Amino acid sequence: MGDHPASTPTASEPAIDSRGIVPLRPWVVPILPVAMAFAALSLGRLALWKMYPATFSTLEASAISAALLRGLIFDASIIGATVAPAALMSALPLPEAARWWWRRCWGWAAFAAVVALVVVEVADLVYFGEVQRHVGAEAFAAGNDLDLVVAHAITRWPVATFALLALAAAAWGWKRVLARPERPWGIPPWLGTAVAILVIGLVVVAIRGGVTRKPVAVINAMEGTTAAGGYLTLNGPFVLSHTVGGARAVPAYLPPDEALGLVRDCLVSDRDRSVSSDYPILRAHTPPTVPDRKLNVVVLLLESWDATQVDASRVAAGLEPLGTTPRFDALCREGVFFTRFYANGQRSLEGISSTLAGMPVLPGLPFLGQGMELSPMRYLGMIARENGCSTSFMQGSRRSSLHVDAIASLAGFDSYAGASDIQVREPRPARFGAWDSDLLAHCNDTVRAAARPTCSVAFTLTTHGPCEVPEAKWQRFSGEPTITAFRDSLHFADAAVGRFMDRAKSDGWFADTVFVLLGDHTSFFPAHQGMDPEELHHIPCLIIAPGLTPGVSRRVGSQADLLPTIMDLAGWSGAHTALGRSLFDDSIPDGDRWAACAEGMSATWIGDRGWVSALGERRLSTSEGLAEDSAADYHRRLLALQQIANALMRSNRVAPP
Repeated sequence: MGDHPASTPTASEPAIDSRGIVPLRPWVVPILPVAMAFAALSLGRLALWKMYPATFSTLEASAISAALLRGLIFDASIIGATVAPAALMSALPLPEAARWWWRRCWGWAAFAAVVALVVVEVADLVYFGEVQRHVGAEAFAAGNDLDLVVAHAITRWPVATFALLALAAAAWGWKRVLARPERPWGIPPWLGTAVAILVIGLVVVAIRGGVTRKPVAVINAMEGTTAAGGYLTLNGPFVLSHTVGGARAVPAYLPPDEALGLVRDCLVSDRDRSVSSDYPILRAHTPPTVPDRKLNVVVLLLESWDATQVDASRVAAGLEPLGTTPRFDALCREGVFFTRFYANGQRSLEGISSTLAGMPVLPGLPFLGQGMELSPMRYLGMIARENGCSTSFMQGSRRSSLHVDAIASLAGFDSYAGASDIQVREPRPARFGAWDSDLLAHCNDTVRAAARPTCSVAFTLTTHGPCEVPEAKWQRFSGEPTITAFRDSLHFADAAVGRFMDRAKSDGWFADTVFVLLGDHTSFFPAHQGMDPEELHHIPCLIIAPGLTPGVSRRVGSQADLLPTIMDLAGWSGAHTALGRSLFDDSIPDGDRWAACAEGMSATWIGDRGWVSALGERRLSTSEGLAEDSAADYHRRLLALQQIANALMRSNRVAPP
């Protein structure tokens, strides 16, 4: 970025104006489009607030101010990823950057990025009026709700008109800026290079949303505020860019009324009452009995606990035990152990989404942290608080891992802890987080100190790869190294669960607590062993609660059933949106029990008689011996569930904001 001597102009190349060298003059071209983008997104946020006052009427002035300020973080992230790169090209320490054609080329590229942001922001303002949420990946689905959006856009023509006029004026002014004679840098080349490197570093920080371990995501806007506060914090381009991976049309496998009827039939329960026709899966739940005392709820979401590796499940299936889980097996004699229980997905975030919201991540749906949070729904922590519980969430991973810290806040949990918050009690700290024993000791301390009643969720880590143990004494298995490491870690985790339950008894809060122990998904072994779709989702589930008669149940269930199940056992009332039913609702015949599980773009419906796996309307496989009429019925119900879940999520009709 050294000095450039004045030159004689030609017909095609403007002169460099060397009169009055200005040191920062070359930064005008990069700075102006960035400033225009910030102004456009800030105006868009103000317009959103003023255009839809009903949506934000519950926000206090302090919450509105916080949303407007926090929104700059999300604005900076999308501007840094779109406008800034082209803008910076005009100020790089290269000889070409001093040429008029270089400056104009990248100048107009940066302006085009600003135009794209404005267009998306205006479209988002229009779309918000239709579904009361920001535009997401569905915008890329051909024809999806296009007629509704266009119809609504007609009523919002002043916004589009203002944006068009503003862009026209900006283009005219920008053309004049780029046509001005250049003035050379007034600083040494080395300093220009240092400034460019510094600015590039700042852009990278802006894109990530700050100096953080995890890049900023949609879910972070919901942290510490309501859905309305999150909507006001976000901007349309940021949301669209972070959900584009799920772009696909809402499936239309069945006539809408037929699909909705099938889903309602799958969810019917004597304990649930429909609340509103506008929100078809929103139901008011009434527990069968109310305990004579307020009960705690503790959910242990156990990383990669797989039915094929847990002896209680193996024995129920007639398989030889491995010796991996003696403490869990003993606990099964104190509660109800479900031998046909399934994870709704194959990843931790899918398990978290289903457990906290009762919403299985079926094909076409995002999970929490990747777009599901854009649609208001009813969460475990939220319902617990409404029923007078204090709430806490903790995980063995780092605080921001998988954005679980933000997810916990959104789901209604008052306190949160990650690995850095957990005391190390084992002989050495874990390399990648907290040992299960330390996490569960922290959980015990949290529950014991909490205001009663309390609802706590602990998400473990030790059984996640690389599957380490804190001491050599836990290395007791042999064989293939990967499986051996997992079984060693599972045996250690099992002992940690046993000690946790022992302490709950000795500390005096065991008898007043509903315990739910389940896997988040299966381990990585079934896929290597060529197992069928049912086994790819088969996880253990044990529920221990006051007044619950111990035993073994073969009822089909999944993580989506846990929310209404907990409401039953804890005596909670209120509305929920789970795509599941209480596991202890005896009014539902066992033959009508089901689980819907996703494997990428395919899904499996598991019923009492067997299972069907399908990729949309194409059936992939069925369980051996399943009659054709049952297979066809399962497939239709699976299609209906996918269709309705997608439609309600996209139209923001899961629950009121």
